[in-house]
Amino acid sequence: MAAAGSVVSGLALLSAAPHQEARFLLPALPGLAISTWRQVHLAPRSFWYAWIIFNAALFVVFGAMHQAGVVPVVAYLGESVWPHAQCRAVGSDALCWEAGSGDVELTTKVFLVSTYLAPRHLLAQPSGLTTGARVEMTDLVGLETEEIRDILARSVRINATLVPKEGELVFKQTAATRYERTLLVMPGSVDVEPMLHT
Repeated sequence: MAAAGSVVSGLALLSAAPHQEARFLLPALPGLAISTWRQVHLAPRSFWYAWIIFNAALFVVFGAMHQAGVVPVVAYLGESVWPHAQCRAVGSDALCWEAGSGDVELTTKVFLVSTYLAPRHLLAQPSGLTTGARVEMTDLVGLETEEIRDILARSVRINATLVPKEGELVFKQTAATRYERTLLVMPGSVDVEPMLHT
């Protein structure tokens, strides 16, 4: 009875919250399983077929589609975390690449909008990195479009028309040995234009 009460009270509190997501229901599953295990044999076979189909569909939606871009973004960023790098100027920007020696500091500032904060541990970024390339992630969830526009306006913008060779990245030089770039990560369904223009 206590398990059932835990499930009911938890669902009631979650239902009252303004921001609801399916993953918030996960803590209720153990209590639900404990409170219903004796009734499992009463369910007809058609229920179990429907249950399997329902869970398979949710697996595809939440496991493959809902936030499918987060891990590939981290994998892309992880390929640019170098212990040593070198850069060469190209106009007002610079092309940088991984090198066996080099004491430049590359900073990639990543702003995430309307998505989960990407798991930083997947970057395998050494702690206390003073040279080479590092990634700084900032979650902009909950901010208004004007606030995001102001943050992006103060950020370093690179020349989007500059095409690097394979293994090179475009940065902008901000000091003698410091280079920086800004990346905006968001779902394709979000309109980026209002965030970039006044």
